[in-house]
Formats: sequence, C-alpha cells, structure tokens
Amino acid sequence: KSVKQAIKDGGIEPTAKIEPEIGQAVRLKDLSKPEKQEAERLFRSKQRESIKTIDDLYGKNNEIAIAHQKRLNQVGRQIKKDTGIRYATPPFRAAKDQIKARARVKEKVEGKYGGHYHHITDIVRASFVIERTAEVARVIKRLEKEFEVLDEGFAHNIGNYLDRKVLVRFKDGRIGEIQIVEKNFYHAKYKEGGNELYYKLRTLH
Repeated sequence: KSVKQAIKDGGIEPTAKIEPEIGQAVRLKDLSKPEKQEAERLFRSKQRESIKTIDDLYGKNNEIAIAHQKRLNQVGRQIKKDTGIRYATPPFRAAKDQIKARARVKEKVEGKYGGHYHHITDIVRASFVIERTAEVARVIKRLEKEFEVLDEGFAHNIGNYLDRKVLVRFKDGRIGEIQIVEKNFYHAKYKEGGNELYYKLRTLH
C-alpha cells in the first residue's frame, strides 16, 4: 500500500509535505523512509507516464530538451545576477546546445534502467558553485519560486566526491537536475581531472 493511500485510509499521519509546488520544495531528509519513496514516485509520475522513447525525452529534433535547458539557464543566470552565486552550464562532454548527448543516454538506459527512458532526469542540468553552506538554502529558495523542486540532499559519489542534487520539474512534467557543489570540489572535478577519473572509475563498477 502506498503512503498516499495509507494516509487516505487513516493508517498513518503525514509528518511532512511529500509533493512540491511552486514556492515550496520537498526535502527528502525531512521525510520518513516510506514518505521518501512516495515523494520520489509522485515527483516522477508525469515523466513516467509520458516518456517511453528517447524522442519523448528530447523531442524528435531535440527541441524539447533544448527549450528546457534554455529555461534552466535563464533562471540560473538570474539567480547568479541577484545573489552572486556562480552558475555553471553543463561541461565539455555535453552537446553544443548543452544538453546531454543522446549516445550517453542510450548507454545509460540500456545498461542501468532496462530500456526505460523515464528514469533519466539529467539531460537538462547545470550547477551552482558555492563557497558557504548558507548559499545552498539561498539557491533552493530561488529555484522553488520557478519550478517544482525535489531536494535529494547531499550524497557522496565515486571517489568520495560530494554534491547536493536538486531535481526541478518543468510544466510538462519532464525533469532536470541541479548540482550544488562546493567550489573546491568543482575545481577538482573540472580543472584537475576529477571528471575524467570519474568516467574511468564508472566503467569498473
């Protein structure tokens, strides 16, 4: 039984909001384990229902993904202008229009997700590079004014890399990804070869 149904049936009492809306993000760290599962399910529900093929993700000529990346960049650059917090567009491995390359998405879907394209949330993405912890809350507060936001919290990656992943949902239900990264981690990742090391390590896992 889902958390949502259990709440409806009176089986449990909700302890926190589990579905975001404009102006109010959902933070997974505030939720119980079953609430986290339900929040993740609800956030991805529109994309799960509508995305069956790679063209559903990108648009036949990549027009959907490009439009979403432009929208994300517009918001990100305005946040940078207003707060001084650095906004960074996708790295050199991205296509010239900054969206994630189709070949990498196909590889990931076939190798990790059993052919199900709705799992992909990062063909549209960007980063905020922070110097102080307090800047995390400032970024999320601004993002939630423009998007429905699911804050997945901080996580260690391969090689002990640390960032905070925030998912944003566009009006059509598709999802993009924001990484909030401390400046030294960001420098190590993109200026000191960390990103290349990550791609090599990933092939071993």
